[in-house]
Amino acid sequence: TADYGIAALQRCAYVADDGYRDQALLWPGKRRDWIVVIHGHGSREDQLYTRPDIRRLWLPALRATGAGLVTPHLRGNAWMSPAATRDLHALLAWLRRSRGARRFFFFSGSMGGSSNLYYALRHPEDVAALVALGAAPDPAAYAAWLAGFPDGSIQRQIRDALVSAYGGRPETRPAPYRARSAPERAARLTAPLFFAHGERDALMPVAEARRFAAAMRASPLF
Repeated sequence: TADYGIAALQRCAYVADDGYRDQALLWPGKRRDWIVVIHGHGSREDQLYTRPDIRRLWLPALRATGAGLVTPHLRGNAWMSPAATRDLHALLAWLRRSRGARRFFFFSGSMGGSSNLYYALRHPEDVAALVALGAAPDPAAYAAWLAGFPDGSIQRQIRDALVSAYGGRPETRPAPYRARSAPERAARLTAPLFFAHGERDALMPVAEARRFAAAMRASPLF
C-alpha cells in the first residue's frame, strides 16, 4: 500500500527484463479503463499526489472518471527511452492480466506529455486516447535545441539526461530518436489526441509544437 492521503492507493514494485528495479503507483477505479500519468523531468511516480497544483487540478478530475490511475516511475528522467518503452509495455500487459484492464488513456505534461507521444508512436495498440501538454514532439530536435544553452542550466541537464537514456547523441545513435519523432511519423498517431503548448515555455520550444501541428494537419488521418 501507499499513503499520500488517498485510500486504496497501492505501490507496485517490479524488476524489468534487464534487472532494473522500479515501481509504479496504482489507484484502482470502478472501470476496466486506466489512465496513465507519466511524471515530468525531475519528478517521480508520486508527482500526481505530491505536487500541489497537479494534485489540486488534475487528481480530482481524473479520479472522477472512475478509471484506474497508474503513475510509473519509468527509470526517472528517461524520456521514454527504449528501455522505458519496454518497461511500460510490460506494465500495461501486466495490468491487463492481473487487473482486467481493457483500455489505457494517457494524460501527462512536459516530459510526461512528450513520453505520451513517443510511446504512442511505438505502441499505438496500447493507446485509446492521449493528452500531451507542453511536450517536445521530436527528441532529436529537442536535444539539438537544448545543446544551445550553457553548462549547468536546467536545459543542459535535461539534454544530458535525454542523451544518457537514449545511449548517445542523435548524430551517433539516430534510430531511437527517429522512431519517436512525432512530426516525422504523425500517421502512426491513430488514437484521439489533444495537444497544447504555451508560447512562453522556456523548457520546450513552441516552434517544434507548431511543426508537429503542421504534420498532423497534413496527415491522411486529419
